[in-house]
Amino acid sequence: MTFALKNLTPGASCELQLYTVYETKESDAYITVLFTTRPNAPGRFIMWYRNETAILALWHRPHPAGIYSHYQGVQPIPVVPLRQEERLAANSRRRRRPSRGHL
Repeated sequence: MTFALKNLTPGASCELQLYTVYETKESDAYITVLFTTRPNAPGRFIMWYRNETAILALWHRPHPAGIYSHYQGVQPIPVVPLRQEERLAANSRRRRRPSRGHL
């Protein structure tokens, strides 16, 4: 059997109790399930400013907001810049035209 729970608040903790009923009598025993719904993701994300040592990022709150305690970012992964000769080789590969066959 299935039972659909709809219109739950994002990020909310819930308790669901399930028991049996015979005519008008409810069972003494029941099963309890505790769960938390996933919070919504933040909205629009903008890299507002960046330089060699800092970044300023802006974003909109989740919609609908739901329940959440804070935002958390992922640590940026450093990218090793290409050496000069690797950049030149990569650029020359991009500029080559496909060869045409002779008639």
